[in-house]
Amino acid sequence: MVKFKYVNGTEFVSGDAHGNISRLPLVKEKFVLSNDEYITSVHGHYGKKLPVGHSPNSHGFSDSITMLKFETNKATYQVLGAETNGYEYVGTSFVLGEIGYKIVGFHGKSSTLDLGQIGVYVSPINNA
Repeated sequence: MVKFKYVNGTEFVSGDAHGNISRLPLVKEKFVLSNDEYITSVHGHYGKKLPVGHSPNSHGFSDSITMLKFETNKATYQVLGAETNGYEYVGTSFVLGEIGYKIVGFHGKSSTLDLGQIGVYVSPINNA
């Protein structure tokens, strides 16, 4: 599950929860950005997290986002998915972001079971 809370001007905004934490081993990571910190990239994995030895075509294992890490100009935070003994990731790793830009927003698709897609909005990093 992923949920974003942020300040828009003087207004505090709490977004909806997306996905279901019961489908993956829980990594509950909350992070708060400092005033001079911004997200530079999102690393993730799309596919399946399967018990070792299961076929990727096994019933009950749909493709979804199984891991997310948020990288800022100061730190890296893993907020979804975890390496777990007895499981393996099958699918595709991805990185969202662009050099010289910061991530200023997110969009995507989810169901009550899975986080299916995530995308980002970017803005140039101002050095002033």
